[in-house]
Amino acid sequence: MTDNERKEYISALRQLLAMCEFVDQYGDSMDSDPYFDAVETAIESLNETRWIPVKWHEITEEEREREGYPKDWVVYIDCEMPCDKQEILVQTKSGYIRWDVCYEDGEFSLDSGWDWIDDIVAWMPLPEPYKGGEEE
Repeated sequence: MTDNERKEYISALRQLLAMCEFVDQYGDSMDSDPYFDAVETAIESLNETRWIPVKWHEITEEEREREGYPKDWVVYIDCEMPCDKQEILVQTKSGYIRWDVCYEDGEFSLDSGWDWIDDIVAWMPLPEPYKGGEEE
């Protein structure tokens, strides 16, 4: 699921939640309604930042000919990748979680110099900035 699809899905769930709250004004309390709870849970889980495992495979000669990959490319990354200049968190094979910046320079390099294949097991976009609550 792309970030835009996630945002559209969250928007649709929020509209559904607003309709539930509207119905609540004219009927029984929906605070304990399982559908109301499910919508809130779905919104919370979609808002949570998620780790994206780094998946790759070795390029076959047949694939190289068909897709026109350069001879120096040995592997192909099979997972969703960050956008150009996107700030991300990366999980390294040694267990460290670090902030990094990805550059879509044809090979998806990291500002840190770490290698997507040799060093990184997963990545995630940074969460949305804190905007403060109504109570603050």
